[in-house]
Amino acid sequence: MNCSTAGFDVEADAACAPSAASSLRLVPTAAACARLCAAAAEGCHAAHFSAEGGQCVLHRVCLHRLPAPPSLLFHRKGPHYPVPPEAVRWRTNASLVVAHYNHSLRWLQSLPRGLLDVVIYHKHDFGLAEAPRLHGAQIDAMLRERICCGHSLLEPPDAWPAAPCPLGCSCTRSASLHTDLAFFTTLPNYGVTSHKPRGGSREPFVYLQFIIDFWHNLPPVVIFAQDDCLSRACGWAHNMPHLEASLRAWPRLWGTARPMRRENCFCHLVTEHNYQARKYYWFPLMSFLQSRLLNVSLANLSKTVHWVMDANMVVSRAAIRSNSKAFYVTLRRLTTVERRCLGAASIEWAHAYERLWTSFFNPDVHKELKFHLPHASCLATPARAASACHQDSTPPAPSPQRQFSWPEDQPAAEDALEDFSWPPTASSSFLFDLPSGLGAAALVAFLCTLLASLIWLVMSLGLW
Repeated sequence: MNCSTAGFDVEADAACAPSAASSLRLVPTAAACARLCAAAAEGCHAAHFSAEGGQCVLHRVCLHRLPAPPSLLFHRKGPHYPVPPEAVRWRTNASLVVAHYNHSLRWLQSLPRGLLDVVIYHKHDFGLAEAPRLHGAQIDAMLRERICCGHSLLEPPDAWPAAPCPLGCSCTRSASLHTDLAFFTTLPNYGVTSHKPRGGSREPFVYLQFIIDFWHNLPPVVIFAQDDCLSRACGWAHNMPHLEASLRAWPRLWGTARPMRRENCFCHLVTEHNYQARKYYWFPLMSFLQSRLLNVSLANLSKTVHWVMDANMVVSRAAIRSNSKAFYVTLRRLTTVERRCLGAASIEWAHAYERLWTSFFNPDVHKELKFHLPHASCLATPARAASACHQDSTPPAPSPQRQFSWPEDQPAAEDALEDFSWPPTASSSFLFDLPSGLGAAALVAFLCTLLASLIWLVMSLGLW
């Protein structure tokens, strides 16, 4: 379970990677440990409380997190703007949820006025950067100034209007007292990568956090997008007139829970036909989740997979709520703690999630946590995490929300079919971020292109 305690994101059975910028204290409770960090102001961004010995370690930097039971980890996060999730009042039928790190958001000024409620989760490198680059009031002011270039969502250059209007179209600029910003907050940019951009948790952390934060206040239609959406596969933005018309009659496409199709996800669906062990790079991670969370028998796996490129997609509230909140909490834990399951990094789980969103939001896929199967215990949520939300008091009564089903019968694992070794080869490492959508065939093409480029460079320099 994840919760907020006095401005902290709380994670059970996790600790900061070893760091010189830390100090040790002895305290009686986890809540007291969190208060110590809060009192330290900017000198502390995370506090780790060990249940054994009452040790409280204060950290300046804690974006690289590792499994460490039994313990509780508190990490600072930004305030809510203008109001907390439960107090947000939607003005439209659809909300645009943007996972933001370092790309410009000026393209949001081109959105048709009053079409979407805008929600922004800004990911910040706490302890590595001076202060968050964006604030809610700053985004609010920006969205009050509109740039209209017709129906096309064209990202204006930073120097506009001094620079020519994009692609020579006819643009106008206007100010308004109205803003479409419904919610803004700042999250820790968790996760390890070997180069910039930092943050292996990528967009799954934001998407899942939004669902958890707004579980009781979800809008009818949710558009999930990355901050560089326009330069990637962004079907909803590149087909704005059709989206506008569809949202006016939103129950037709999004009134009930339905599987993702091109007509309702407004996304770029990729189809691959080589989904099998030792032929598809992400097969170990994906099949692990399918067999442990999605109630899929490995004996019946299709060799064809359909997935949303770049995870820019439209999803209905009904489809999101076809699962329990606990399901999304479980998925979130793999994106914020390194090596939680199978020794895989958060960036690697992010790539696996990109290929599984169609299953996660598919109401026809029954979600069942089969924790009794080998390796699945890492997916279980520690019960002690709940008490952290209540300042070490008695854990709350069970939630009325529908939980995972817990089968009484424990069928034998399909040992002959399971191959969860990770990474697939000893030399493979995806702590760096390969081009999005890189499947097995594309990986070979990418490496061949890289090799050819190196040979050309050597020959051009006369070193051959």
